Amino acid sequence: MPSLDFSRSGFTIRVETADPADLEWLGENLGPSFCSAVAEPPLRLVTKIVDPERHRALLHLGPAFPVEQVTCFGFDGHGGECTRWSVPTATLYDHELGVFYQLNEEGSRVEVVAPSSRPSTRIALLRLVREFSTHHLAAQGAVHLHAAALEHDGRGILIVGPKRAGKTSLLIHCLGEAGSLFIANDRAVVSSDSRLRWRLGGMPTVISIRPGTLELINRPLFLAASRWLARMTLTEALAIPSDTAQLSPPQPLSISPRQFCYAVDVGRVGSAPLRAIVFPRVDTDRDGLHFSRLSADGVGERLRSHLLHPADTVFRSDLTGARGTGTEAEMLAELQAAIPAFECVLGRQAFSGGSACSALFDTLNRTADGLLPS
Repeated sequence: MPSLDFSRSGFTIRVETADPADLEWLGENLGPSFCSAVAEPPLRLVTKIVDPERHRALLHLGPAFPVEQVTCFGFDGHGGECTRWSVPTATLYDHELGVFYQLNEEGSRVEVVAPSSRPSTRIALLRLVREFSTHHLAAQGAVHLHAAALEHDGRGILIVGPKRAGKTSLLIHCLGEAGSLFIANDRAVVSSDSRLRWRLGGMPTVISIRPGTLELINRPLFLAASRWLARMTLTEALAIPSDTAQLSPPQPLSISPRQFCYAVDVGRVGSAPLRAIVFPRVDTDRDGLHFSRLSADGVGERLRSHLLHPADTVFRSDLTGARGTGTEAEMLAELQAAIPAFECVLGRQAFSGGSACSALFDTLNRTADGLLPS
């Protein structure tokens, strides 16, 4: 069966599937955050099995009694729940995707049992790789945030905020600047080494863009993207006839990271040195874009409210060892002391001026140059 290894920070996961397009889709969306050319043996094995009869037989058995919902995947604001099934083998049913997850005793192998080879099952494979890796990175001391991230001229910029704070709008406009590269849209990973050198990375997720944001950014390639599905490879998406009906408001656009970067016409990078933190917020009573330096005091608490954690119940890395440079609280305290933070107010027509984001980057770069080594 065709397979591909995905490795991050010394933790390798092998994915097996009979459909090479599944691996193509995973490769183009997990990269460059994950390395696929690795020498280390895999510590976890994920196998997609398309077997309608086996799937039907499992459905017939029904859930365990009493019914138990198990939090399997860490999502923004809620846990991805599956139902424990009435099978001797550890088995969970994912109602959203219509697949079963069957684990061996050690939890090192997961079989994804699907009734068909429909592309939506690719999401299950992505979630498994992501959950195992998130657990491993958290055990190493990395913090995961509900945040966007990019690199500009070799410097990592973290954009942190709740839904509707303007993260995606600001990210897309920043990516329009020469020298910018995409890291993440919704999940960022911050880590440091023993010398407190801070690194900004991402964890791939399906990207949702609201109609209002689409109107604001006004990028022609997003008109084509409205015909795509996140579970498609870029090749599959581009093969859709141009006369196919497009989405109409108020339906949001949902695309993969690879599709997003194609639509924005920007490159990607796996990680970058963290040099600035930006907290955007929308204020329709003001005009333009305004940013101000924040005092270090309180930045850690603002970051804490946007922390994400692995589900920590089923799909674990189970690797032991030193937890990075300290506890989560210590990491946030060190982070707020080391990295300059800014509030960015997005008023009416915040992005109408071509120099707005350039001015923001210039200010961030000057501040970073004054406080941090390059």
